[in-house]
Amino acid sequence: MSNNTRDPRTFSVLPASLDEAVFEALRDRYVPSMAKIGEELAQLKALPLNEEPPGSGNWVTSGNYSIRCNEPGAHGFFITGSGVNKTRLEKEGVLFVERIDYDAGIIYAHGTARPSRETLVHDLAYQQFLDTNVVLHTHDR
Repeated sequence: MSNNTRDPRTFSVLPASLDEAVFEALRDRYVPSMAKIGEELAQLKALPLNEEPPGSGNWVTSGNYSIRCNEPGAHGFFITGSGVNKTRLEKEGVLFVERIDYDAGIIYAHGTARPSRETLVHDLAYQQFLDTNVVLHTHDR
């Protein structure tokens, strides 16, 4: 199996080169827009809620979304993490992905959220479509 079709949850996550304080400032600036996207997708019922594991009281959503970050000294994207409720997004629920080394299986990122299975798809969409600034991966019932 080629590296670019591997599950990114098997990739190592190493710190991005972005300074931690810069990451936190950018996250504080980008998360409100991302939270608004989650609220709007919730109204459209495009991010179904699931209890994982069943009976745990931990409600998460299917699907995810990302926003390109192209700031001076900070190039990459913010993406919602795996296992979080994206309809009520909090800053701990996002990951900043600076770059992905597909051959080595490494995601260079900041944040405590776990990368979702679709992280590579978002990265490839941003590489392929340079004018794209938001990627939505939704599910409908």
